[in-house]
Amino acid sequence: MYRDKIEMIMNDILEIVQIISGLAVIASVVYLAREVSQTSKIVRAQFGSGLTSRVYERYFLSAKDKEFSKFLAKDWSKDGMEEYEYWRVMLWINTLLVDLIDTYDQYRQDLIDSTYLKMRVTLLKTGLMQKNGETYLADIERSQRS
Repeated sequence: MYRDKIEMIMNDILEIVQIISGLAVIASVVYLAREVSQTSKIVRAQFGSGLTSRVYERYFLSAKDKEFSKFLAKDWSKDGMEEYEYWRVMLWINTLLVDLIDTYDQYRQDLIDSTYLKMRVTLLKTGLMQKNGETYLADIERSQRS
């Protein structure tokens, strides 16, 4: 009889321990889910901040450098440019396109909001490429045929 009581008490204790361990597992899963969510938000913010910093740095350097600003405002038709200027145009556009591709990749991976991508596409459509893009693209097509 005494042994039966001890066995019942031990079973009750084991059941309580199992309930506590089950609750601890659930609490751990909830905690890890919150940590992953917070880490994801931090990573997204860092990517967005990095992209914004790159754009602001270009804006600042362009605004600060009068000669470069004049170059960007210039008509980029090949006839009116020196060879080194044509090379400079290609490097500048390549820089912008690499930034656009990076932004698209980060958007596709859901690391940034679409705003970052839309801003870059709009800037290229309404600014640089609208003014000089046709000439630049025509020059690229001509060079590829040669």
